[in-house]
Amino acid sequence: MKNQFIKWFLKLALCAAVFVVSDYFFGMSIKTIIRHSNKLNPEADKTYYLLNEVNTDVIIVGASEVEFSYRPDILMDSLGMSVYNCGKNGQRLYYQTVVVNSIIDRYSPRLIVWSVSPNCLTPHQGDIDKTSSLKPYYHDNIYCREMLQKRSWCEKYKLLSYFYLYNSEFHSYILNAVKHQSISTYKGYKQIAKTTSYPSIEEMIYSDLPDELIVAKFSETVNRLREKEIQTVFVFSPSYSYGDYNDLNSYILLKKIIDDNRFELIEKYYHYAPLMYDYYFKDKDHLTVKGVEIFTKAIAHDLKVRVY
Repeated sequence: MKNQFIKWFLKLALCAAVFVVSDYFFGMSIKTIIRHSNKLNPEADKTYYLLNEVNTDVIIVGASEVEFSYRPDILMDSLGMSVYNCGKNGQRLYYQTVVVNSIIDRYSPRLIVWSVSPNCLTPHQGDIDKTSSLKPYYHDNIYCREMLQKRSWCEKYKLLSYFYLYNSEFHSYILNAVKHQSISTYKGYKQIAKTTSYPSIEEMIYSDLPDELIVAKFSETVNRLREKEIQTVFVFSPSYSYGDYNDLNSYILLKKIIDDNRFELIEKYYHYAPLMYDYYFKDKDHLTVKGVEIFTKAIAHDLKVRVY
């Protein structure tokens, strides 16, 4: 019986050792591929580029409503400064606070334009899970590390595995490494696909349960922007909807954080009259190409008179 137990234990130890060694070499291999991929095309992995490379005068922060709706070329012409669109589809405040903190650790942009919404402090379902794109930078970036460990009580143990760190982005790393991928973006901006059908305007039914983690991270980040004296303008991006949001706890809290740090929130574009026609929207939160042009020109004018 004793001999059987020893044999079983040795087999288990051998399997564990094989797993640990395999996991480590897999991780090192993927890290090499990532370095090669980023050297070929730094912007192919937008998260990598935002955390480590972007250095423009102006950065625009947000999710898909930024990525598809703020044209850097128009803003550059108006402001006379370099601009990068840091919007990333599906990535809300959990991700955005990591990006902003990482950027301002490296340098101080002359202007940050940050797209928010009346209930942005209330998370959408699955928001925290979408931070998986930060996993490859877990060991190198303290803000990635802090955010990822909040995903679940066991996350810090799962993140010990290199395979777990890289599995969600493995396919794209390989493609970028073996073939120089063309970028269908300009300074981070992506042109939205054309549509032949347009949305109907809808009344907004807001969820209103501010999340403690989001509130804390957003507040800490805005405080840092003030301490570093980085000019920041918060904006409600266009929405093809209607409905009052002034009594929302999320909105009241958002406004207080911004006001307490002496920053400005531009709300007029949320239901912006010149854009409130269905043909300017692909869906409720995303403008058509023509809508993007009208909106970017309008906000470029607003920013030009505010920038110092």
